Amino acid sequence: MTNSDENWKWHAAVACREIGGETVIVGTDKREVHITDEVGTFLWQHLKHGATIAKLTELLCADYDVSEGRACQDVKEFVDELVAKQLLENIDE
Repeated sequence: MTNSDENWKWHAAVACREIGGETVIVGTDKREVHITDEVGTFLWQHLKHGATIAKLTELLCADYDVSEGRACQDVKEFVDELVAKQLLENIDE
């Protein structure tokens, strides 16, 4: 499980493409595919150069009508899923 203050960014071995508001993310090492919706695409773009869960939560609340608690939970789940698929790497390590 990830911590709110850890910095995450795209793994070096990923390729992605936005198509119709969704993003297709491919882990080139394992050929793992992940497809995001509009909100996932928003988060993914902010993870390109690195972001914390706290920062992503703040950005999500600013752009979408969602409570901070719900946004934080959703961001953690999104990041945890991408970390498990090795599509994100921790900048702090």
